[in-house]
Amino acid sequence: MKLKNEIAIVTGAGRGIGKGIAIRLAQEGGHVVVCDINMGNAEKVSREIKGINPDARGFPIRTDVSVEKEVESMVSRVLKDLGTIDILVNNAGILAITPAIEIAEEEWDRVLAVNLKGPFLCSKHVAREMVKRRKGKIINIASNAGKRGDRFLAHYCASKFGVIGLTQAFAKELGPHNVHVNAVCPGFIETAMFAVLDEGFGKYLGKTPEQNRQDFVSLVPLGRMGTPDDVGSLVAFLASKDADYIHGQAINLCGGVTPY
Repeated sequence: MKLKNEIAIVTGAGRGIGKGIAIRLAQEGGHVVVCDINMGNAEKVSREIKGINPDARGFPIRTDVSVEKEVESMVSRVLKDLGTIDILVNNAGILAITPAIEIAEEEWDRVLAVNLKGPFLCSKHVAREMVKRRKGKIINIASNAGKRGDRFLAHYCASKFGVIGLTQAFAKELGPHNVHVNAVCPGFIETAMFAVLDEGFGKYLGKTPEQNRQDFVSLVPLGRMGTPDDVGSLVAFLASKDADYIHGQAINLCGGVTPY
């Protein structure tokens, strides 16, 4: 087990990619705090983790990562109950599909608040503890959409480009304190969120969700969608000692769609 007894926080861990990451970290021996805005989903994932490891010390906690007071409260509780934080995975995110000239200010602000402000706030408060201990791994879940813009996703792309920049900035500042910071950039991953993408693109392109899915998969040289476990495997590696000389990177996980 590469992460035995490591304390990890995974935001947006109640379903999808976040759940896959939380489960994989638990399988590697980590004690995972399942952080999500939906407490019911967080509790379900925590129960699943307990089934993997009955001695797991992590717990579910409801947090809106875009609200600093809630982030501060979440971090304080983890430190109080578990004593330390070794790994932070900033995964919480939302997706909206709207033509750029139709995006309302409220929609823009909400996407940026969750997808970019959230990772900043969580990293800010967790890094303070990691710097004191001179130990820690921060892994931000960005996106291939953070490396290339796409239709109907101006706010989402802007937020994910921002996550990559945030990763690089934190890496420069925290590296001297032995705190590692990297980003993972998933491509087409089989989740409920991606089903929304299928439907949303169809609305504007006049295609069915099934036709859109075929179009997306046709772009993947490996010929398949990714899975949350694919993402979890890479995150678990980056969180381990095996990745101690990987720092400030934005690593694609896309089956070859984006080669840079």
